Amino acid sequence: MMVTHRLYLTALPSAVGLVTVAALAYWGQFARTVPELFLVVALVATVVTFGLTWANVRYVAVRVERLASNRGDDISPESQRSAHATGSEHTRDELDVIEGTVTDLSGAVRSAEVVRARELARSELRNREQAQVLSTVANSALQRLDEVRLPLHILLENHFGDLNENQEEMLGAARAATESVDDELAAVAELAGLELGSIVLRRDRVFPADILDAILPTLRAQAAGRNQELQSDIARLVPPLHADAARLQRAMLVLLSECIKTSNPEAHLTLKLSGDRHVVVITLMPATPLVANARTLLARRVIEATGGDTQLEQGVFAINLRN
Repeated sequence: MMVTHRLYLTALPSAVGLVTVAALAYWGQFARTVPELFLVVALVATVVTFGLTWANVRYVAVRVERLASNRGDDISPESQRSAHATGSEHTRDELDVIEGTVTDLSGAVRSAEVVRARELARSELRNREQAQVLSTVANSALQRLDEVRLPLHILLENHFGDLNENQEEMLGAARAATESVDDELAAVAELAGLELGSIVLRRDRVFPADILDAILPTLRAQAAGRNQELQSDIARLVPPLHADAARLQRAMLVLLSECIKTSNPEAHLTLKLSGDRHVVVITLMPATPLVANARTLLARRVIEATGGDTQLEQGVFAINLRN
């Protein structure tokens, strides 16, 4: 029997009760043996009950039929096996169709979860392998750079012969280039070490104001080289936080230096420190998007490992540190 037919049959007792009360009211009123008030209350209650029952049955029947119509004609094999196992095999109704749909969806979800877990494991393994390769290549390149920097240093500091101005400039540019590449490769190696877990960050008790005091002269010198004015507003009472002091200071110096380099020349910059015992905020304005390189990526990674983040909104660059 269809489920909708079963639901409609549930309203049959209410209909029978309605007819019975109507008959009781007719014959009882005729014989004057039933109180009139009792008949009125019974009639009203029966009518209301019948109306509510019919409305609810109609609503549930329509919804069940609509759900069943969205499913194909096939019943899930799992549902058929379950029916055979329990001895409750019967003709197909809407609940069988809905049960088959739910079973198929559950199986699809489980399959998707297995595939997702497998892909996640592969992705993590791939990322670890790539980090390992980066670490190996970066460390090897750093060793080769040391072999290049030493001859350049000797040629520039110890003149074995007269060098003209162009030769000295070329050697100086070559040494500057090797120093820059050395910094980038060192950042790549450290970034790979953080990803591999071979580098563990310390948990020092540091005051943000002390970190800014240490890097502020360098930042002001960089700003002055671009004809910029750097003003500072450092709140001295900002509570300390726990982080790797040396790496956090270097990260802040890299990010703020890049902000100064990418900002408009002759701009008036403002560096501000504020916060409480939960969040420390360091802002520099005006600011423009930073150039993504190994050093800035490493700096952001250190900030994130400290529980913070960086953001650039409406020309304001902010470093948020959470305790």
